[in-house]
Amino acid sequence: MDRRKFLQCANAGLLGLAAAPSVAWGIGMDQRVRIARIRHSGNWERYKTAPVAFVHEVRDRTSIDAAPVPLALRVTAASFARHPLALLSGDDGFRLSDIERNALRRWLSLGGFLIVDNSGLRAWSKGFDDSVRR
Repeated sequence: MDRRKFLQCANAGLLGLAAAPSVAWGIGMDQRVRIARIRHSGNWERYKTAPVAFVHEVRDRTSIDAAPVPLALRVTAASFARHPLALLSGDDGFRLSDIERNALRRWLSLGGFLIVDNSGLRAWSKGFDDSVRR
């Protein structure tokens, strides 16, 4: 290849780079981490705005790009395993069935990260605390 041909090819390549979009997304906006909010037999949705505030704190204080609203799921739901982060909250006692307990245990053993929020209004809830420890 002579010098003239080389310069023509190099210029064509540079023009192609200049025409490329200025922002390249490796992961699209629909790939945000969606936090799962665990539904259980107790009062899991006492404070409806608290999980949204929690997501904002996660986004502000970490490098996790979380979806703005958590998704309420049972631990036995097929889609639960796709969520790496889950929130277990409540202000009263609850029961997990053996199937739910085993599903949660398996999810945790595979690397799931569980945040537990004892959301008692004035003080921590002993019923919720006892249920989590079971």
